[in-house]
Amino acid sequence: MLLIDGMMNIMKKNSVLKDMWIAFRKDDRPHWEVMADDSMNKFLKFCISCVFLWMGYQVVVALWDRFI
Repeated sequence: MLLIDGMMNIMKKNSVLKDMWIAFRKDDRPHWEVMADDSMNKFLKFCISCVFLWMGYQVVVALWDRFI
């Protein structure tokens, strides 16, 4: 019975999308790198991204006003 159960596990096929999702979700970074990306760093990245997006918006508005 154990042999049949093992063969069933080997023969089980996942869908292509599920296999892609599993490969995408796999986090193969080292432990120290995962732990270094804590909430404070994520908040800092968010703030820096907001500043750059705001500056980009201001550039687009200034170019729009000047040339159009």
